[in-house]
Amino acid sequence: MPRFTVHVRDEWLTIPCKNTTCSIKWLGFEALKRYIKNKPDNGGIQRIKDVCFVVRRCQGFGLLDNDDIIEDVLEDDDFVELAIEGDTMSQDFIPSQPGTSHLTRAYREPEQYISLDGNSLTSTDLVNLGKSLYKIKLAPEAEQKVVQSRELLDTIVKENKVVYGITTGFGKFARTVIPVSKLKELQENLLRSHSSGLGSPLSPERTRMLLALRINVLAKGYSGVSLETLHSMIQAFNASCLSYVPEKGTVGASGDLAPLSHLALGLMGEGKMWSPKSGWADAKYVLEAHGLKPISLKPKEGLALINGTQMITSLGAEAVERAEAIARQADIIAALTLEVLKGTTKAFDSDIHELRPHPGQKEVALRFRSLLDSDHHPSEIAESHRFCDRVQDAYTMRCCPQVHGIVNDTIEFVKKIINTEINSATDNPMVFAERGETISGGNFHGEYPAKALDYLAIGVHELASISERRIERLCNPSLSELPAFLVNEGGLNSGFMIAHCTAAALVSENKVLCHPSSIDSLSTSAATEDHVSMGGWAARKALRVVEHVEQVLAIELLAACQGIEFLRPLRTTTPLEKVYDLVRAVVKPWIKDRFMAPDIEAVHRLLVDQKVWNIAGPYIEKYCMEYIPESRPSSPTAFALDPPPSPRKREVAHFDYKIEKMSLEEDTRWLEWVTKQFESIAGDDKEIDLDEFKTALKVKESFFAERFFALFDSDGSSSISLDELLEALDLLIHGNETDKLRFLFQVYDVDGSGSIDPDELRTVLKSCLRESAISLPEEKLDDLTLALFESADKDNSGSITFEELKAELENFPEVMENLTISAANWLKPPDLEQKKRKTPRYLTRAYWHNNSRKLLFLCLYALLNMLLFIIAMLKNAHGGSLFMLAKGCGQCLNLNCTFIMVLMLRRCLTWLRATWVVRVLPLDQNILLHQIVGYAILIFTIVHTGAHVMNFARMSQNDGMYQLWEYLFTIRPGIGWVNGTASITGVVLQVLICLMVVCSSTFVRRSGHFEVFYWSHLSYIWVWALLIVHCANFWKWFVVPGVVFIIEKLVGVAVSRMGGLYIVEVNLLPSKVTHLVIKRPPFFHFKPGDYVYINIPVIAKYEWHPFTISSAPEQQDMLWLHVRSMGQWTNRLYEYFRQPDSQTISNKRLTASLRNRRHESRTQLEIFKSASCNESVASNKDDAVELTMYRTSGTRTNSQKPISDPVAQAELGDASPVTRELTAKLSENHRYCNIKCYVDGPFGTPTRQIFASEHAVLIGAGIGITPFASILQSIMFRYRMRKQNCPNCNYSWCETIKDNEMKLRKVDFIWINRDQKSFEWFVSLLTKLEMDQADEEPEGRFLEMHMYMTSALSKNDMKAIGLQMALDLLAKKEKRDSITGLRTRTQPGRPDWAKVFQKVSEEKKGKVHVFYCGSPALAKVIKAQCEHIGFNFYKENF
Repeated sequence: MPRFTVHVRDEWLTIPCKNTTCSIKWLGFEALKRYIKNKPDNGGIQRIKDVCFVVRRCQGFGLLDNDDIIEDVLEDDDFVELAIEGDTMSQDFIPSQPGTSHLTRAYREPEQYISLDGNSLTSTDLVNLGKSLYKIKLAPEAEQKVVQSRELLDTIVKENKVVYGITTGFGKFARTVIPVSKLKELQENLLRSHSSGLGSPLSPERTRMLLALRINVLAKGYSGVSLETLHSMIQAFNASCLSYVPEKGTVGASGDLAPLSHLALGLMGEGKMWSPKSGWADAKYVLEAHGLKPISLKPKEGLALINGTQMITSLGAEAVERAEAIARQADIIAALTLEVLKGTTKAFDSDIHELRPHPGQKEVALRFRSLLDSDHHPSEIAESHRFCDRVQDAYTMRCCPQVHGIVNDTIEFVKKIINTEINSATDNPMVFAERGETISGGNFHGEYPAKALDYLAIGVHELASISERRIERLCNPSLSELPAFLVNEGGLNSGFMIAHCTAAALVSENKVLCHPSSIDSLSTSAATEDHVSMGGWAARKALRVVEHVEQVLAIELLAACQGIEFLRPLRTTTPLEKVYDLVRAVVKPWIKDRFMAPDIEAVHRLLVDQKVWNIAGPYIEKYCMEYIPESRPSSPTAFALDPPPSPRKREVAHFDYKIEKMSLEEDTRWLEWVTKQFESIAGDDKEIDLDEFKTALKVKESFFAERFFALFDSDGSSSISLDELLEALDLLIHGNETDKLRFLFQVYDVDGSGSIDPDELRTVLKSCLRESAISLPEEKLDDLTLALFESADKDNSGSITFEELKAELENFPEVMENLTISAANWLKPPDLEQKKRKTPRYLTRAYWHNNSRKLLFLCLYALLNMLLFIIAMLKNAHGGSLFMLAKGCGQCLNLNCTFIMVLMLRRCLTWLRATWVVRVLPLDQNILLHQIVGYAILIFTIVHTGAHVMNFARMSQNDGMYQLWEYLFTIRPGIGWVNGTASITGVVLQVLICLMVVCSSTFVRRSGHFEVFYWSHLSYIWVWALLIVHCANFWKWFVVPGVVFIIEKLVGVAVSRMGGLYIVEVNLLPSKVTHLVIKRPPFFHFKPGDYVYINIPVIAKYEWHPFTISSAPEQQDMLWLHVRSMGQWTNRLYEYFRQPDSQTISNKRLTASLRNRRHESRTQLEIFKSASCNESVASNKDDAVELTMYRTSGTRTNSQKPISDPVAQAELGDASPVTRELTAKLSENHRYCNIKCYVDGPFGTPTRQIFASEHAVLIGAGIGITPFASILQSIMFRYRMRKQNCPNCNYSWCETIKDNEMKLRKVDFIWINRDQKSFEWFVSLLTKLEMDQADEEPEGRFLEMHMYMTSALSKNDMKAIGLQMALDLLAKKEKRDSITGLRTRTQPGRPDWAKVFQKVSEEKKGKVHVFYCGSPALAKVIKAQCEHIGFNFYKENF
């Protein structure tokens, strides 16, 4: 009986045929019937009769008609391919190997486009084009350039000029002139002869990249290709018609000639082509099948299509993108390995890496800190070995920042070169349409990308090299303390033994591949091309090295996850647990030996798809973007007297799923959703164990996880079934209030006795503290426990019953409605909450009303520019359109270059703030306006310069008197009012302005290189000087504001140099905040919230930096500055005062030491005298700070001043200058000193308007409290001036009469901090402010303070209810908050701004003004809320 073998997708099926007179269609249907029987989903085929298909012979791949008779077209045992319509032909099928064809699922054509202009394509864009995520279109400006360059070539051909590659042969035949009639044949022969590559073809992805990159280069308009040809190439790309391009054959010199010839040959309709619809076939037929025509080459076009480094660069782009992806993920994998090997995090301390500040090293260390054990992400594994006897880790773990860091920097270097190459013109000869000539050069030489890719291979290889050593440590029981080769029953099972060998083999192979190919060169083309780059091999082997690195790291990731199995039930950090879960989603744990290669490949695919980064990256980015204080836990590598702080446990997701009446439809949907979630968590065994339960609920604190699990597991089987889960959740979601309270009671009743004793309650509260990242002394925890217990235990029985707990909770109505299990976010159906569409804030009436001054001013500014532009254009209409455009922009530049000077008149702006002008002009927006005007200047200069250049080009062509370069770089044309220097000064001005704008960008200022911004911005002096020379009229604009500006600067220099200013006291506060106390000169007067510029010569001799004054004007003798270490200068300041004094050269050092001790003693005594109570206040003992500077004016006596005594002054005067500046250290973080400094200012800020408002709301986020420290002190000083006391009793009150100094009737101060430690910055000051104001006043408290700690869980979290109740009760009892020691209760979580502002509005104390200082992200939220409710909003630029 005849048989036929039919290939359907991924299956080979044998079809017996009794009757060979049947049709090919019958054979196809029979094959489909057998195919769907083997597929659980029928292969996606619903009905066989509806399937459209074609059948081809595998031998020769000839197409068979469905109506053909089998015996006429097939022989016995023939092989045929059945292609289902819509399926994609795999790129793995090679025409020369007809037996290996494959068909895959349907190809999806991209819908989005990338516009190519030859200048803006990136390696990321190129890789995405290769993945067929985008189509291509040509930018309009690119089309214009292409047309212009082609017109020049057509002119050359018409005039029979001899030009290389156009009318001559190539290489050795460059001197052979070709007749015009054979120019088309010349180009075609070029492609055919050069299509001599060998080896496997590039994959469709890489061929797409190659074609897209060639299109991008041609779009630059320097190759002379016609627009018609370029559009044909774009159409072929968008249809995925991809030529057969062998990977071997380029030496990377006169371009990648062979690969690009193959690429162009297919577009010409010759050779082979592939598309998703056709698979591999003759290029002519593939193009026809897509409705495309082969390109017809014009003179020079063949050369234009093949001359360039596009194969090297496209493969290099893929290599560098994959290298960047694996380098990021290597940090995550190494961090996981370090956790498994129980390494320490101390090696990643930021202070270490600041001392060797390579960008890559610092970045890797930061990633490790964000992933490993910290207060932000605690690790039970790390906690388990915190006090082990290991001193330090091996290099493969400890030196990851140094090794991985250089890899990151290498990739960054290579990526810069590749991106430059992507947008470079690499043709030869170059066609310069604007100059009307072609020039032969050497841009086709591939040395740049070849050298860079050799460097990339060498650099990225180290990731595999160090990873293989970590794999060895994981597998070696003597190094890891884990089972040998990470498997139980070693001997019977070999585990990861050979997986490690595979990694070693790949690393060894990389050593050979890392040998640079670009150091080799062979002369070709009869010694015409006598030096070559060998860049093609450099790119290919770089890709192989990167792939090997990915595979080695995949093995390490598998091994690390296997190692975690032997450390359970301990958990690692949240992001690393997420990575573990991701791996376990594709690879199960190893219980015994199994086929390992698929596991390695599955994890390798995770790395290639960047899924490891996608799962952990958001945690890293959040850590970097948000201000998260660095954790420095105790470790054997760093001795500490105090025990380690309690780790912050994970914040858990919340949702309130409270519905009293749920419809049947909603109930059904909820049931289906829970069932679906259960099945996704439980797996094949249909049961949820404790680990799966923790993972699903995202509950990391063992106590709460175990308590919830125990209550859900009603039958005590140590697993939860679907019925048990539904029963428990039904109680929590649909149950009444009593049912929910009973569940909470059972959580607290650890021993199940039916009552809660004090020890059980203490255990619960201790877990709550850990969840909220609050560190309290043990005695304070006891106080909290007793406060809650005594309040709840109504009958004094020694235990709390359910009824007593219920009665106690009724005293806290805000928590009664939040008693569902708050961590069950995964149980909420996704479509329950529909987000309402809101009108964009910028289009609301409230926004325009609240920003009317700014918007009106910007409109007037824009209109003035337009008016000046039009007038200037009309005046210069005689010079043509380009000349008019240049003059119009020049007039606008006169205005803007003068106006930006006006915005720099800080003293004048400060004076204007005190006048009526502040109500008309947006003086508070001067920084924003400065930025807007700066960008306007940049735009106008670019247009102005461009118009002049084009006009000069036109003039050089028309009159021929001067060449373009003479117009631009010489004074021969005589343009300009000062010896014809307008052009030269214009070029210099353009460079300076562009440099200033770039160096003032955020990425420069915030990257630790503030000095770059500082020094480059001083170029404004040269800009103004050159403008006066450049423009005949600019001096008229400049003269008045220029004179004022010079006077201001002279006044500033005089003020800063008058009197001796010294830093006399320094305090180093938590989170690297430096508090400077400066001896205030008598003539220095300022207002609350003002800022100054300070220069400290010992830190930087010439640098001036602005900081807000944090002391009150009423404090006559001292000036305070709080400086947070963010950049290079501020870090140097902090490190300068943190360093211990190494020497003291003084003739009377014993006398000075005695004075310092007495000074310290008096200071300590003053502190204790000022304290009114001795209650215990929680603080971080590791960073304890003596806040000696927080004293009201007048309390410091003369004896307290550090350098007030003449004898002491003489001692310092007699010593050397170095000695006079050495500090007398009194404690680790607090010292007195005598360091010279200079201060320029003060200058006004928006906060000056606080005293003119009636109800002020001051909001500070983190160190953003600094300007409000000054304001609050001044407010309370003026408040005390209005305060009246009854002579007959102790009653006191405050007059409500308004005065010119202060109209305030109420002040609300809101301070938002991330953690407990940050409150230490100003807690002493706030304590004093609380003590200064009366407790009872007719209209309520004048100053109300609101503290928020965002790391603490809010009251609506079940795991925080008990703690918050206890804190409230203890605060009422002690009249003091347990976290800060203030009378004001610290609120957990973030403020609900809608509720906060609604409460403020209801107080009706007058017009509300909100003043904010902190992060810009929170500013947007608060500003939007203010606009909604009608409050005035002011942002302090701190």
